[in-house]
Amino acid sequence: MEIKLFVDDMRAGPKGWVISREITSAIRLLATQNVVAVSLDHDIAIQKWIPNKRIKIDLMLENYTAVAWFIATMPKDIRPKTVLIHTGSISGREYMDWILKDKVDKLVHVYNYDNDKEEVKEAYEQV
Repeated sequence: MEIKLFVDDMRAGPKGWVISREITSAIRLLATQNVVAVSLDHDIAIQKWIPNKRIKIDLMLENYTAVAWFIATMPKDIRPKTVLIHTGSISGREYMDWILKDKVDKLVHVYNYDNDKEEVKEAYEQV
């Protein structure tokens, strides 16, 4: 069975896509399933509670580039043919572009990811 994998720590994925929130689960799916397309976020927001300030702050301590590196090193015959990058991080998008260039058949940027936007729905329906 072919699956489409949406890798993001917070956003809801497109209809019909399998969602992975963690690096390890994304890599596990890529290694064991027939993944034909992947959509990658870059930053993983880790929230930390500051009790004396009574606030939560987002710390960007990790990112999904390990998933991009795993895809780039997969044998060509089992590597996903399409990768969409839906991160809001410009530097993260550029770095994943660099990792994946010449490694996948189709590399697509999805700007301002929002499940309700028509252009976003169209980008994911075309995969």
